Amino acid sequence: MESSTPFLIRIITKPPMFFPFVALFHLFMLSYGIWMYRDWPVFSIDWLSNAWLLTYFIVWIFVCDFQRWAANIYLALTVFNILLYYLLPSYNRVLFTPPFLPVYILFSFLLLWFYRKFGSHKTV
Repeated sequence: MESSTPFLIRIITKPPMFFPFVALFHLFMLSYGIWMYRDWPVFSIDWLSNAWLLTYFIVWIFVCDFQRWAANIYLALTVFNILLYYLLPSYNRVLFTPPFLPVYILFSFLLLWFYRKFGSHKTV
């Protein structure tokens, strides 16, 4: 552990201001996805997009703590989703890729911009 400050305080105060806002965006998208599929069976294939959203949200929380492994996972998830988007037929894209893929690509560029600060003990 790098410091004695609580994790929730670190993910709010350590990164630049827009990183926690991106976390809130991920949380909003996850909440909206759960709301949209609330009448569907939980273990149906339609919930796969919510699993993507949950994965993106959890990883971004650790990105807010400047964990380099989390940034790498976020970038890998985005690359994998781009590949799925272009390799799958159009009727499967809705099921197997998360919504707002261009937004996740934009967030990946944001990560690459700050990547040299990840894993260091410095704050921005």
